[in-house]
Amino acid sequence: MSTYFSRKVGGRRALQTAFLVSFTWFASAFLQPAAEAAPLPRGVPPCLSNQHGALPFMNDQVLAWKKETPNQWQARALISGQVQSLIKKRKTHMHVKVKIGNGSRDTIEVVYNNAFGALPRIQAGMITEVCGDYITARAKAGPYPPSPEGAIIHWVHINSRGGEHEDGFFRIDGVVYGNRPSEVGGRGFRNLVDGFSALGQRAGAYFFQYE
Repeated sequence: MSTYFSRKVGGRRALQTAFLVSFTWFASAFLQPAAEAAPLPRGVPPCLSNQHGALPFMNDQVLAWKKETPNQWQARALISGQVQSLIKKRKTHMHVKVKIGNGSRDTIEVVYNNAFGALPRIQAGMITEVCGDYITARAKAGPYPPSPEGAIIHWVHINSRGGEHEDGFFRIDGVVYGNRPSEVGGRGFRNLVDGFSALGQRAGAYFFQYE
């Protein structure tokens, strides 16, 4: 009887020990808090998302979206990379090819609105950080043609209209572009006033700190 009881107790303790070891492993592997994102390099403005706050660099995530999401899928994004070439130069917009990974197709098209300030002469090898709205663009959508890179990031400028849309930026070789209020339609002074009124001190900080 005592032998049976000791075996039963010993077996129960063994099961309890095994359970505790398994739970401890599970907790350490899956329940630990997520590691904090590395701080952005000095001089890179915060890239804000209404849903997620300040974004970290997310090149790998953007490349996954490019492969896995349907055409016209959209999200907020912050990337870093190197300029490869100027895809297209138009009166209203500049289209720039940026490499953000090691593969030959790890590229994205950055669409910049010239109304928010002139860009420098685009050259291969420029170091860039880009904050804006990502769109998967593998196929034509209405009047918009597909991107030669399969995806774009646009709205890489401040929000001079007011409302909830977060600011974007296009930083090239340490200089932030896209921080000048829009002058579209010849309403330069009015948009200047409206832009600073809507954005307040934050727009002023962009305009003066990162010029």
